[in-house]
Amino acid sequence: MTRLINSLMKSWTNSIVRNNGIKRDLHIMAVSCKDQQQKQNPTPQLYENARQFKEVTVNQFQMLFKTSPKCKGQIEEILNLYELEKYTTQQVPSILSVNDMKRLLSTYDDEKELRKMIKFFYTRECDKFNTHKKKFYKKQEILEKKREKYGENDEWEQGVFNRQGHIVYGLWHNSLISRITKQAIRDYRNNHISRQTCLFGQKLIVDLDYDQYMKPSEIGLLAKQISIMYYENRVNRDYPESLPYDVHFTNCRVGENTVNELSRHLKRMDDLKQYYFHPESYLSRPDLFPKNKLIYLSPHAKLSLKQYDHDDIFILGGYNDRSSHRQVSHVKAQSEGIRCYRLPLDENVLWKQGDKNLCLNQVAAILHAVKATGDWQVAIRKFAPQRKVRSLEEQHLEDQIRMKTIAKRLRRMERSYKFIQ
Repeated sequence: MTRLINSLMKSWTNSIVRNNGIKRDLHIMAVSCKDQQQKQNPTPQLYENARQFKEVTVNQFQMLFKTSPKCKGQIEEILNLYELEKYTTQQVPSILSVNDMKRLLSTYDDEKELRKMIKFFYTRECDKFNTHKKKFYKKQEILEKKREKYGENDEWEQGVFNRQGHIVYGLWHNSLISRITKQAIRDYRNNHISRQTCLFGQKLIVDLDYDQYMKPSEIGLLAKQISIMYYENRVNRDYPESLPYDVHFTNCRVGENTVNELSRHLKRMDDLKQYYFHPESYLSRPDLFPKNKLIYLSPHAKLSLKQYDHDDIFILGGYNDRSSHRQVSHVKAQSEGIRCYRLPLDENVLWKQGDKNLCLNQVAAILHAVKATGDWQVAIRKFAPQRKVRSLEEQHLEDQIRMKTIAKRLRRMERSYKFIQ
């Protein structure tokens, strides 16, 4: 039955692609056949065939084309491309949300970028599905190991009642001693560190004034880098003896793509907007950010930051550029009259491959390591990408090869000098 359905689907999809038309009945029939197979097998394994497509229509995006009627035609063309990719490559998400459609509409003019965005939604959905699948099977393995170890004895279980419904007294059950979880200890530690950071921590600014220079895919990567930087700075696991940075975000205007994308990654963004997300520039807040202490970090700056000052306020440009590599942050710092420096990469390590533009979270980690240790070389080797920096062994081998070539050259010069005499 399944072979017959697959052969029919292949033949029908080929005819549909030739005629440049899409029929959603194929997809509905395939899903219904999967449901019938699952009904025949009453005990299917969870997460094996959980990814099923849902029907997507134009009426689901009425709020987008109510104001502009042209948007409706664009949405129809995007859905036609979505259906075509579904039946040819199947590398599409199971459903498109309103936010996803907004991002697709922003890349409507470029068909290549539109296909990339649809594929990105597919990989994002697969990553979420795989993480949930791993968590589920890990829980099942832990339960099986505990059952093998304890058998029918339910002392390892936690709760007020046992399997028979009787009240259980003891630790992790009905007891005067309450359970203190790891999450509660972690929250208490993080809240204590955040209070100390607000009072005595060194300020770090992330400038979000580069929306017009980035594509939607680059904005998504930037938001992910900022979320990683914010989490690592808050946890402060590498150097707990040093306070983390007091991170502030400037030029956070309402409706900007970076701010909207960042709100998806930072869960507590609405609670922190009043104190850490500033809609104005850092120059308009001299009470918080004095201009004489501001330092803009840019990879295109001429001067390198050799000495770290704990009183300075560093500014990181929220700019992710993978194609044109424009010197936007350097030009902005010069126009505003702010000191601009780059990280001392060439002075401390040998570069192996790739450009010297590091991610936002990597720059923040290097700065925090230098603040705690004062050693630029150790910080860069630890947090810079390992594929880009030469290791100590490679550097030692290159020095040996260089010394051998110099020795050979000196011997040739001695021989030629003796021959001349």
